[in-house]
Amino acid sequence: MRKVYEVKTSESNEFYIAESANIKPTGQVLADSDAFAFVYIVEENGEYSYLTFGEALWEALVKYVAEERNPVVQVAGESIELESFVEEMTFLLPNIAGNSNYGEAFVERVERVFAPIIDQLV
Repeated sequence: MRKVYEVKTSESNEFYIAESANIKPTGQVLADSDAFAFVYIVEENGEYSYLTFGEALWEALVKYVAEERNPVVQVAGESIELESFVEEMTFLLPNIAGNSNYGEAFVERVERVFAPIIDQLV
C-alpha cells in the first residue's frame, strides 16, 4: 500500500519526515497540482511511496536547485539524499511554466516562486 509522507523542515532548516520509514530514492519527481506540491517517489518494502514537498517548502527547494544540490531528508535519524532531484526539477519546472494543464493557480505560484530557476532554464 502506497504511503504519503509530508516533508517538514526543522528549526535548522533540515528536511525530515516525522514517521519512521525504510525508504530508498528512485530519482523521480512529480507535480501534484491539486495539492500544490512536488512529490518525490521512494521505494518502500517493494512498493512506491511519496515524499511530498508542499508550497511552504518551495523557497528552500529553489536554493537546492539553484545550487545544483540534491536535498537530504532525515528519516529516523538517517540522512537520505534524494538522488536526481535537481535533474528532475530542471526538467519539470519549464514544462509547468505556461502549461494550463496543471491549473492556472498552480502554474502561477510555480512561476512566481521558481522564477529564478525557470528564467535560467528557458
